[in-house]
Amino acid sequence: MKKKRVSPMSDLMLKKLFANPKYYHILAALIRDFLDIPCTAKDLVSTDLYNIETYQKARDEGTLLMLTEADLRVIIHDKIRLTIEMQVRRDADFFKRASFYLASAFQKGYFYRSQMISPDRPYSSLGQTYGLNFLNFNLFEDDDVFHCYRPPYDADHDAYGFGIMVFVEFQKMITNIKDPVRRYHCECWIKFFLTGKVDLDAPKEIKEACEVVSYENLSKEEQEIMDAIERAKIEYQVRMDYELQQAKEKGLKQGIEQGIKRGIKQGIEQGIEQGSTQAKIETARKLLNEGIAINVISKATQLSVSEIEKLK
Repeated sequence: MKKKRVSPMSDLMLKKLFANPKYYHILAALIRDFLDIPCTAKDLVSTDLYNIETYQKARDEGTLLMLTEADLRVIIHDKIRLTIEMQVRRDADFFKRASFYLASAFQKGYFYRSQMISPDRPYSSLGQTYGLNFLNFNLFEDDDVFHCYRPPYDADHDAYGFGIMVFVEFQKMITNIKDPVRRYHCECWIKFFLTGKVDLDAPKEIKEACEVVSYENLSKEEQEIMDAIERAKIEYQVRMDYELQQAKEKGLKQGIEQGIKRGIKQGIEQGIEQGSTQAKIETARKLLNEGIAINVISKATQLSVSEIEKLK
């Protein structure tokens, strides 16, 4: 019997893995591999603890699909603030939201530490803040998987600027990590997130992560939520396909009517083309409003990425 596949990129699975003290050692491995920050499970505290009731409530309210991005906040060594976000599909506000999360973590870290610092040296309370963003789409035009934006550093190598933003694009090959061991570990993580599978020689923490999110190992409550998410996705896709087909038929009808009025064959052909293009534009607008990735919309409507960008 074929095993059910669970996406490790779902909000529920990410929180189960990385916001559960039981699995902090897996979170520590993720941080070491992607951020190169030495840490162990005892050095971490998640401020967004995993709670299955959150998802049960969303299921009952019919809002499960609104949880399209997983995000959590972590404190490392009681001083480094980290936000982690898993963005499954692109939306217009993603970059703003990522910046907001980082700024919020930076601010909280400042006020937290300022309580322990002398009032005459408030700047001493500035601490390191990281924003680790995993993207299942391409945000940047180059071929690099990693994009890191760093603030200035003082003599002790403490970041005292706004924060460090790191973007990891899953759809590209890793070329800009020189350490071969760390590069392989990151490749294993990306394969795990995308497929739910791991290599035989992958690090033990990633293998354990694969077991944790295996459908057979989920609790009955977790299985029910994952089944509900899958049904909601199918229903959503069916609705989108239907609306796309309706838009195509409407555009075709308008195009034929316009051609008939002109009374010539060329007019009919031109009208069909124009109506079809208008239908594609209307469909693209609807899909953009739903937060569908631009590259997916381009494939579905056959409009170019630049044409879709103009509709924002």
